[in-house]
Amino acid sequence: MYIIPRGWYNEPVNVKGADYVIRGYRKQDYQSYASLIIETEGLEPSGRCTSPQALAAEMDRPGHPPEKYTLVAGYQGGLAGLASVVHEPVAGRSIVQFLVHPAHRKPRLRASLLDSIIQLAEDTGMGAVQANARQADMAARRMLAQRKFRVVRRFLEMRLEMDNALLAGYADDYQLRSLDAGEEDKLAELQNRCFAGTWGYNPNTAEEIAYFMKVRCCRPEDVLLVYQSGSLVAYCWTGIDPNDNRRGYICMLGVEPGRRERGTGRAALESGLQYLRGRGASIVDLSVDSENAPACKLYNSAGFHVRDSTLWYQKQSG
Repeated sequence: MYIIPRGWYNEPVNVKGADYVIRGYRKQDYQSYASLIIETEGLEPSGRCTSPQALAAEMDRPGHPPEKYTLVAGYQGGLAGLASVVHEPVAGRSIVQFLVHPAHRKPRLRASLLDSIIQLAEDTGMGAVQANARQADMAARRMLAQRKFRVVRRFLEMRLEMDNALLAGYADDYQLRSLDAGEEDKLAELQNRCFAGTWGYNPNTAEEIAYFMKVRCCRPEDVLLVYQSGSLVAYCWTGIDPNDNRRGYICMLGVEPGRRERGTGRAALESGLQYLRGRGASIVDLSVDSENAPACKLYNSAGFHVRDSTLWYQKQSG
């Protein structure tokens, strides 16, 4: 089996006559990087935003220069795959992701790229390395299991057909408005309060909120703020699939800890659904931790149903 020497990522990999080199990302790789993502998304749609703005923004994640945290599998015709690692020190983890173009999806290449990015993640000294895989992606799941990863969480991928939405209407004492440009700090503070102590959550900064806006092809007005008696109590961050404007999604929905179980979450959810309906969405997707019982109950009560699952895997670093 091909092993990447520790700290060195410029080694050749031969897969049935095709030569690949796993190495660090370089600025001149950008066009091939974008083409790889766009072509893969076209063959296997996931809802990923592939606009020029979003792809360029991915290169500017705060604290994660791609030259340091992204690896590519290069070949004579361009890039066959890429992998990246994100460090979340507060959560005590590094998250690895990898992508190989379907035309190059050979087990040996995928394994070499995965081993390389895991090693890069371990070299940074975080307590745990995590990765996720769709429940139906048996190849990825086998690869992770072979590398001593174990399942630690299951997220439900839920969908609502808007024609089947069960909207009861929320109380009149809630006031709504959209987030204004320049209020990223307000959203970061609210989000960090709402999700403090939640599994896998790493506190965000205003800079990171602005980053996520760009990579998700969102606008400030897609974030709906919910007020009650003049106090900000919840929010619903929505978006529209850039490849299919009939598909909306809810990125995050948060409620102030002291305002839960009072109908506030329902008000935030319904405001988001009504907003997406107004933008032409006929279906809405979201992801929720299967162990978050109140959130699962809320989404079920609105008519969402489970269509898939994502498994989070973890191994201790080192």
